[in-house]
Parts: sequence; C-alpha cells; structure tokens
Amino acid sequence: MNKNLFATILISAELILFFLVVLPRFDDWSAAREAHTQRTALLADTEAAQKNIVKLNQDYVGQQASINKILLALPRKKQLDYLTSSLQAAAQQSGLELRSISFGDAAKKKGEYQVIEMHIELFGRYPALLTMLGNLEQSLRLYDVSRIQVSELSGSTGSLNITLDLVAYSLSI
Repeated sequence: MNKNLFATILISAELILFFLVVLPRFDDWSAAREAHTQRTALLADTEAAQKNIVKLNQDYVGQQASINKILLALPRKKQLDYLTSSLQAAAQQSGLELRSISFGDAAKKKGEYQVIEMHIELFGRYPALLTMLGNLEQSLRLYDVSRIQVSELSGSTGSLNITLDLVAYSLSI
C-alpha cells in the first residue's frame, strides 16, 4: 500500500472520530461553561442580597430606639390605660386635681391613623395648667389640644375649673 493512501485513511478516520466523539463533548463543555457563568452570577446576586439583609438588620438594630419612640408616640393599639395613667401623672406633676377623664365612643380613622378623643376636667391654678400643657407637649405620646375651657370658681380667688378636649393618635392596622 501506498504511504499517501495510508496517511489519508488515518486522517479521515481521525476526522470522523473527531466529529463523532470530540465535537459533541465540545457542545457539552460550552453548555457547562454557560451554566457555570449563570450560576456564578446567581451566587454573586445571592451574596449581594445577603449582605443587604445583614446591613438592613444592622440599621434596624441601630435605629431600634427611634422605632420604639415612634411606636410609643403612635402605638398600634388605643392603649386607653396608658392614656389615662399618663394624663393622671401629668396632672399630678403640675399640681392640678384631675376630676374626670372620658373617652370618645369609638376611634375615628383618619387615613393611616386612628383618632382617640378625650375630655378631661381639672381643678387648679393657671400656672399649674401651663405646666400640665408643657408636660403633655414633652410627652412621648402625641396629644393635640382641640379645646380649652377655663372658668373661675365663685368665692375662690385664682382657683379655676378647667376643661380640656384632647386628641391622641394610634396606627390603623
């Protein structure tokens, strides 16, 4: 046999084996390389999301005091017992005598907030009233004074009968 013919047969066999064995593997390698690239991108996205979650958690822990103050100013529930005790404490600290507290029938919704109406009757002097209003203003709970009615008691100089209409807020859930 001729050398050239033998070399041609060997090269032809190698080409056939290349197309039958190596080329399909090349497609598999290309698909594996693409899958690896996609998984690497997915892993990078997952790690970035995990870092964001850790950062958000750290920010939440860092702002916990502010969040607690906001939830105290605008609690999720009406907390009538807290309102009663805080108004009673403000009256005692100012030197006023608390005669009565009454709450509105139902909390009215104003967007994201519920409005809690209160009617308070007090007895005392004008400087004590100013002190109580200052105490309510410095309170962590939000109060709006919607009406103040003051009348002097007959036969008593400087003693006042005071009526306050207040509004407190809570979150609507």
